[in-house]
Amino acid sequence: MNKESNVRTNSNLYNNKTNQMQLIHEQWNTAYNHHTIIEGFENKRFKDIADELKVNEIPAIILGSGASLDKSIKYFKDWKGGIFCTTSQALTLMYYNIEPDYIVALDPFCSYKEIEGIDWSKTKTKLIAHPGVFPDLIKLWPNEVLMYIENVAKEDSFYSSVQKRMFSFKSKEQEYDRNPIFNYYIRTEITIFACSPPIQIFCASLLGYKNFFLCGCDFAYVDGKERFTNYIKKEDKWIKEEHLFNKKDIKEKKDIIKTDNGLYTHISHLYYKKNLFCAWRLNECTLYTTDHGAITEIPYISIQKLIKNQGKIKRQTIDFVKNTSEKYLNKINTYIVETVNDGKAFVEVVYPAIDLMKYMAVLNQKYTCPECKMNFIIEDYLNHIGMECPNCKKGKLIRYSEINIEDNCKRFIKLLKSNKIKFKEEEFTIEYLQKWEEEQRKKAQTT
Repeated sequence: MNKESNVRTNSNLYNNKTNQMQLIHEQWNTAYNHHTIIEGFENKRFKDIADELKVNEIPAIILGSGASLDKSIKYFKDWKGGIFCTTSQALTLMYYNIEPDYIVALDPFCSYKEIEGIDWSKTKTKLIAHPGVFPDLIKLWPNEVLMYIENVAKEDSFYSSVQKRMFSFKSKEQEYDRNPIFNYYIRTEITIFACSPPIQIFCASLLGYKNFFLCGCDFAYVDGKERFTNYIKKEDKWIKEEHLFNKKDIKEKKDIIKTDNGLYTHISHLYYKKNLFCAWRLNECTLYTTDHGAITEIPYISIQKLIKNQGKIKRQTIDFVKNTSEKYLNKINTYIVETVNDGKAFVEVVYPAIDLMKYMAVLNQKYTCPECKMNFIIEDYLNHIGMECPNCKKGKLIRYSEINIEDNCKRFIKLLKSNKIKFKEEEFTIEYLQKWEEEQRKKAQTT
């Protein structure tokens, strides 16, 4: 059986597989949701999430579907902060007489069928969704809806281009113009990280919440269960659904892994764990866990203490978040490359020094002209900032997304030393990269 420390998940593989399975559903859902969403914006029941009134730094609980939720959920009735859940946990919260503040829908298969049986119009709950969720959820939800667009880090993606344009409008004065100004109903794009806890954290941050506490985010099988015990409502009766994990069936289960703290898990959960840490690093928020699952790297607070102090807890510094999240990600060959303008790229590597140096050097080869807006790639490792634009001769080139390679390398070297990973510092230089590339060219010619 594999151990967590030996497992490396490939985001490109997962993302491509997810895209193949889900994109057609999101496109279909978007088409069928179009009329309802436009009508919702016109009657003011729908709005972009950025237009929602912000709360004043209230703490929030972020829900996952892990088995430890069974232990913590009963305490939520005394929680005065925000509660963010998904369609998976919404009915179970209501079984315990707990109204969530927000139901966040990410998966295209999120449907009203998952939450039916409750008169949601009598609750304070608001729905947060993108246009690609299942149509019955958009059509039947009775309360306010806060909308966003999925950001998958591709400017030409369906979400950032076609879907976003589908939900736009023109002024009546420009209705028949050939070149009107299009205004977006849904402007806010939120970066997607595979599972639901990250999107809940991003939404909570946008709404003004501070200090986030994970409940049910185990990323492992705990207490003899695969996930939390949920309740559904049929014909006014609550039906209990248990999801037990039987150790006897381990040999028959595929991709079962032992976590570093001795729990059983599935490879997909470790992929989700990685994505949570990436989201934490991107958001740079204060994050605690109330669970005893696979997450041992994030500071722990018991659910009892959390409810008692109502989330009044020491804020984590940005340096703490950076160091803690990156130390874990570094162990699984995932690194964060920072740009000069505070951008962040998540890079999965095989050979840290070579792969990271190559990635950063190639990004620094991309230039743009602020005058004519033309983009250029100059394939060498020299600095061409300020060079005359080859196209218009007026502008001076600037880097499209400038990276301070030296500063990034200092951080990588510190991380590698902290994790006691063997490497040579001289490998983190442009000179070494050039030497390595020359050797590869010679080998290719010999072959």
